[in-house]
Amino acid sequence: MVSPITRWYKWRYSGIITVPTLVILIFAAVYYQQSQLEYFDNWSCETLTDYALGDDVPDRYPKHNEMTDNQHNKLHGYLQECQDNNRFSTPLNHLIETP
Repeated sequence: MVSPITRWYKWRYSGIITVPTLVILIFAAVYYQQSQLEYFDNWSCETLTDYALGDDVPDRYPKHNEMTDNQHNKLHGYLQECQDNNRFSTPLNHLIETP
């Protein structure tokens, strides 16, 4: 039989070990999730529309026609979701520029 004093001493520092470990794991998971996002994932429908049409695009972002296929498909998925949910003030007409 284990005495109460031995039981208390055995679990005395478990919180000091467990809590920081859990905090580090949570921060690592959040950092990993944030690193997997595209730069336009948190933009509003209006900002996505402006970006797709080439209006007011900052220099730090690639132009719409310079995106990779995966980024382009993801962007148009977001635009379609906005279109389906009527989140535009006017309908979006996507103009494809030919070189």
